Amino acid sequence: MKKERMLYPEFIRIIAILLICFNHISSQEIRASVFWSSRWQISHFFNILISSWPVILFLMISGIFLLNPEKTITASKILKSYILRMLMAICIMVPLFDICYSVFYRDTFSISLQDLKHALITLLKNDGNVVYWFLYMMIGLYLVLPFLRILVKEMDQKTYLYLLAIL
Repeated sequence: MKKERMLYPEFIRIIAILLICFNHISSQEIRASVFWSSRWQISHFFNILISSWPVILFLMISGIFLLNPEKTITASKILKSYILRMLMAICIMVPLFDICYSVFYRDTFSISLQDLKHALITLLKNDGNVVYWFLYMMIGLYLVLPFLRILVKEMDQKTYLYLLAIL
């Protein structure tokens, strides 16, 4: 018997993607606007209003699937699959972003040895690169996932409500 696909996570994902697009558009408007002008204020307002919601929505989607008690997720799978994927993304995207940023935000469109060296140092030191902050957060969540799964499996509705009340 084929399991029916849940549609609401797809709906949440679409909303999160749209919010990320709006976030990036408003960020560009902030950069292009004169500080404290009405254009800057409107862009900044929308950026603040929607900047954290997409990540929260993506976390909700992850929770739907990762905390499902019917799904078997071992500590080995978390380390070898989930965390390894995040580390690979960090090792590729952080230096790539650093190189692209240094190339596109100066007059010459060339990559120097200094750019490559700076990208490697940025990766190793995690020096000021906040663009991919959510990847580090996901590693932390994956590390506590086995404990969260035990909580979800063992908690009754009263305990859930208590946890929500104190959070």
